[in-house]
Amino acid sequence: MIAPSPAPFSSPCLRVLYLRIAPSRFFWLKNILEGYDNLAVLSRDTVTAHGTLLRYPAEREREVFSLLTSISATLIS
Repeated sequence: MIAPSPAPFSSPCLRVLYLRIAPSRFFWLKNILEGYDNLAVLSRDTVTAHGTLLRYPAEREREVFSLLTSISATLIS
């Protein structure tokens, strides 16, 4: 019998970043992140309702922050 794989969001090697972005930019950013070969997973924080969760592999941290830096001004408008 093969053991089930852990849920993709419960991996200890995923880093979590809490973001505050304009609600109208959520799906725009989600599409960009998925377009970068699944660079990160974006989801709404339904537990506390205080923003957006960004989960990404630790080895892609430089790419994530480079991308976020380059588009940061567009995330709050």
